Amino acid sequence: MELAMPAGSLQSALQAFSSGADAVYLGLKNFSARRGATNFSFGELMVLRHLADKQKKKIYVTVNTVITDAELCRVTSTLRAIAFIGCEGVIVQDLGVARLVRKDFPSLPLHASTQLAVHTIEGVKALQELGFSRVVLSRELTLDEIQVIRTACPDVEIKVFIHGAECYGFSGLCMASSQLCGRSANKGECAQICRTWFEAKKDPSVPASHSPLPPDKKKGWFFSMADLNGTGAVARLRDMGIDSLKVEGRMKNPAYVRATTRLYRAILDKDSSTDRVQEMEDDVLASFGRTNGGSWLAAYGRSGAKPVDRQSGSVLTQGIPGHQGLPVGTVEGIHEASGTLWLKIALSHGISLHDGLMYQIPTDGTPYIDIRFHVGALADSRGRRIVAASSGSTVHVALLRENSDALPCEGTMVSLVSAHDSTLALLNENLPRAKHPIPMTVKLADGFLTIHTENTRDYLPLWNINRTYPCDIQKARIPQDAGKNLRSILEASDTSFLTLGKLTIENHTSLADHEVFMPLSALKEIRRQWYEALDAELQKWLEEIPAVESASHPSRPMQNNFALLPPRVLLNDPVTGNPWIRPEAVWAALESGGDVSSLLPAVDGVSYLCLPPVMFTEAETMQYVNMIMRALDGCKVRVGLNNIGQIRWAARNPDVPVFCDAYFYLGNRQAAMNMAEKLPSLTGGYHWLESSTPPDAASWPFPPSLVGTGFVPPLFISRSCFRHDSLGLSCSGCPRSGSWHVTQTGKKYKVTVDTCITVVSQAG
Repeated sequence: MELAMPAGSLQSALQAFSSGADAVYLGLKNFSARRGATNFSFGELMVLRHLADKQKKKIYVTVNTVITDAELCRVTSTLRAIAFIGCEGVIVQDLGVARLVRKDFPSLPLHASTQLAVHTIEGVKALQELGFSRVVLSRELTLDEIQVIRTACPDVEIKVFIHGAECYGFSGLCMASSQLCGRSANKGECAQICRTWFEAKKDPSVPASHSPLPPDKKKGWFFSMADLNGTGAVARLRDMGIDSLKVEGRMKNPAYVRATTRLYRAILDKDSSTDRVQEMEDDVLASFGRTNGGSWLAAYGRSGAKPVDRQSGSVLTQGIPGHQGLPVGTVEGIHEASGTLWLKIALSHGISLHDGLMYQIPTDGTPYIDIRFHVGALADSRGRRIVAASSGSTVHVALLRENSDALPCEGTMVSLVSAHDSTLALLNENLPRAKHPIPMTVKLADGFLTIHTENTRDYLPLWNINRTYPCDIQKARIPQDAGKNLRSILEASDTSFLTLGKLTIENHTSLADHEVFMPLSALKEIRRQWYEALDAELQKWLEEIPAVESASHPSRPMQNNFALLPPRVLLNDPVTGNPWIRPEAVWAALESGGDVSSLLPAVDGVSYLCLPPVMFTEAETMQYVNMIMRALDGCKVRVGLNNIGQIRWAARNPDVPVFCDAYFYLGNRQAAMNMAEKLPSLTGGYHWLESSTPPDAASWPFPPSLVGTGFVPPLFISRSCFRHDSLGLSCSGCPRSGSWHVTQTGKKYKVTVDTCITVVSQAG
């Protein structure tokens, strides 16, 4: 099973490889879902490519943001560069990018990003049909659910998150950063709203049983997920045949990458004792230690989507969401000696001089604030100065005077947030680059030398280059090997991205091959000029912005009856106000004699059934859709697709008019064409709801519909139950639904829970 590590920088990638990673995933400067990471330049990626080839490692490059029509040419240029360098997979969110890769860059394996919110069997199979060879599953799946997908989809590679930060909302479906800060997570600009502070109130419009609020839960980080620590799940994931484990952390530093790589390498190889693995986990917490647990993999407490009681604790941080470090002891007291304040600590883990420590104290505003300090002076229980102390001992640590107004109480936990020896020695980044070998033909003639190369491969310029150089070719005094001499010269391409591949020599001189002598100085100058010419052509090719075809003229006839869609706000659920409708609820109401006009929104005589973007009971949900369509036979109904897992159902039901709904993210004409080619019953689709630039409508295969004003999708759609995880309430006796209000900086939001799925929306 592969261990894939995050590489937010070249140094992180080097640390990952040296610590045992099988692969790294990384982003370039553009089109990466971690825009805040250092990311890679073209030259750095060439360096890493060379090292990966040498060490038999793999590189995955992320192009996992939603792309607009205006960006298609630039993303094509980026894909061209990736194809030139070569990688074992390009990780993609946008279905338009997927179409470009499949059509124009077939050498690049397609990997589906977790931003596609793939959490069902049908979703994985749909991506296979669209050309993806690997799927990164949503983080929200349990081990049992992953097992079901693995069994049902044996012929596609599956990648699972195993460690690191979790998002409160489903990746790809989160609108919080976009709505509140104007920064789209789908463009790599997440503002981490889920890590901020909110106040909660009961919802007076619902029964008290549906809006309980414990007195101690009126303020908090209600949406801050605990980090995933999947060490306990590795064995089962390996047994079920998962292909790759993914550690989150492209925004983390190289020390964190090194520590987590060593930890999971040891677990995968089973070559370390339990105590040694625990030491490695401690190193991870010291490098970055937010509250962590088994999360959805092992700590969710339920399997499948049926609302059963959870016996597990919260999957949230339940406290300050930042770096909390490794717990090392508790405060036993404070005393003053010779004008210095000393903190008495009973140690549960060793500490040393110059370590960084932290404790938390309560305040009137937020539950806690962090007080950080370094160990500038350390004494044992008898007051003798020491440089280190072990677990089980009691020590005294000097406090800075600036901390005297924020002293801890007895029993307060103390954590190690930076070890004195945690600064890594930087690995050498001045390494050779990977070079592309290209065929060359050298023609020798009296007084000059001509070099020719021609290429037709899709990852190199389609060039046909001839250069002729003066060369004083003489008769050799002793027999020469002209081929060997030319190869040794042309292979030494210095800093060029290219080098000699196959060499063909044509001798048009009056001399026999063994009689040809070429002055070394002349050959070196010819080499310099030749590679300068090649690099100039390559640079021009890499920098040019290639044209991307219009999708308004498809390559095959299309039978679709395309039409513009209504303003999106008119299609919201008339009961809940959500931008999707639960088919289960519609069917239950129909069975009870409900009128379709009150259950489904209708515009101009057409009813709309907008499917949920999250469906943990996929087969059951789509069976309800089938029953609804049969019950409404003869009525005009259009079905909105909001997840990739729904397109196979649409393909199997070509008589049902469907459209790409707001959560399908058609950001560009290529994405629209991908769906138009796949679905003969497609009637249209909404342009990406977060886009700030209008679509190039004339180039689309159908008229793109705009969501329009007034449509405000939820901030979060989460599998974390607000009632259980945020408020700490038991599942026993829970009605499986609820409603609350939360506020932040004067803004009000509504939190609703329905069958254990939480939706957070703006409330005006």
